[in-house]
Amino acid sequence: MRKQYPPTVKAKIVLELLKEEKTLQEAAAHYGIHVNQLRQWRQRAEDELPGLFSREQQVSQAEVKQRDELIESLYGQIGRLSAELSWLQKNGHRAKCERAAGFGRVGGGGISPDHTGQAVGSSSQWPVLPTPSAIGSRGRLEKHRIDEIYTATPFYGSRKIAAQLQQEGYDTCRETVRGYMREMGLQAIYPQPNLSQRRLEDKVYSYLLKNITASYPNHI
Repeated sequence: MRKQYPPTVKAKIVLELLKEEKTLQEAAAHYGIHVNQLRQWRQRAEDELPGLFSREQQVSQAEVKQRDELIESLYGQIGRLSAELSWLQKNGHRAKCERAAGFGRVGGGGISPDHTGQAVGSSSQWPVLPTPSAIGSRGRLEKHRIDEIYTATPFYGSRKIAAQLQQEGYDTCRETVRGYMREMGLQAIYPQPNLSQRRLEDKVYSYLLKNITASYPNHI
């Protein structure tokens, strides 16, 4: 029966060989192990030592990649929140200007109740700004319609989708549609440049029928 040695004993013997405290013959005589076996252990240790440091480097690279992905995700969230804040500020300023000019009354040709809403139970005819929940509801409906259009015509970009939404009565623009498409991970499918160029790494096969003429049925 072949004798088995625990890893701790192997590590101790190989360490002595690497430190050159004992020669192969001396270690073989001391531990009762064949010289060839000791030589294999030592060679294996020398081969696997560099891999320890490379694994550490791979772990550090994975941590850096994970951190970069987290930073990119946070920047994306900040960008979306900044766009929503800018939209709210712009529409709030526009509503104030319309009220100051006297064009904000409902039914007076200014702002329609569909876009601004009206305070419940209030006798005032002045429009109120849309609540964040109303904005989110319109955004969800618009995203849902964008997803339907993209599924039917995946070659449509933000320009065509925005034009179709405007034809259907949505109060939107290309920048808004483009932001929604980026948020949902949608991108128009279209031919990329240089698709007709041959890849140099692909193998080229010769034409085997170059010097053959078909002279009877089923010849080729």
